[in-house]
Amino acid sequence: MMGSDENAQQGVTKRTEKAMLRTQMRALRDQFSSQEKVLADAMIAKRLFAMPFYLEAQTVLAYLSFLNEVGTDTLIQKALRAGKRIAAPVTKRGEPLMKAYRMFDLDNVQMGEWGMREPVATDQGITPDEFDLILVPGLAFTRTGDRLGYGGGYYDRYLAKVRPSTICVGLAYDFQVIPSLTVESFDFRLDYVLTPTSIIHCMVK
Repeated sequence: MMGSDENAQQGVTKRTEKAMLRTQMRALRDQFSSQEKVLADAMIAKRLFAMPFYLEAQTVLAYLSFLNEVGTDTLIQKALRAGKRIAAPVTKRGEPLMKAYRMFDLDNVQMGEWGMREPVATDQGITPDEFDLILVPGLAFTRTGDRLGYGGGYYDRYLAKVRPSTICVGLAYDFQVIPSLTVESFDFRLDYVLTPTSIIHCMVK
C-alpha cells in the first residue's frame, strides 16, 4: 500500500512532467509560421464542417482562440451564419467553474482576466447541459482522447457537467498529437481530435 509521502511525490512528479510538456508544446506551436497556421486552420475547419456531429449540432461552445491556438474566428462566423446557437467561455480568478455566454458576432468581446478574449455577458449564460458540441483547446492530445490543458482545470471541471450525448472535440495541429500523456482521475477525455490531416475518433463513450 502506498504511503502519503509516496502519493505526494507522485503528484509532484506528474505536475513537473506536465509543466515541462507545456513548455515544449508552446515552443513548437510558436515555431509555426503565420502562413502554415492559416493553411492548417483552414484544413481543420474543413474537416469540422463536414462532420455529422457539427452539422446536427444546434448549440455549440467554441473557445475564442488565443495566441497560436488553432484559430476559431472563421469557425464561429460560419456557425453563426448557419443559424447555430454559439457561446464562448468566460473564466474568472477565484471561480473554479467557467461560464458560457452567447455570441452573436465577434465584435461583442472584451479582454478577460487572463488576457484572453471573452464574450460580453449579456444574459444568464448557457448551462453545460445545453450544449450539443464543445470545441476544446489544448497544448497536447492523444489518440485516446487525453488532453493537456493550461493547468487551470477549467475545461475538465466544465466538461464533467455536460450531457453524455454532448460531443467534445479537441482542435490540434498534427505535432500536438502525441503517444501518451500523464493523466489524473479528474482529467476529462475527448470524443474526437481534429487535425489538418486526420480525424481521430477517440471512442471514449
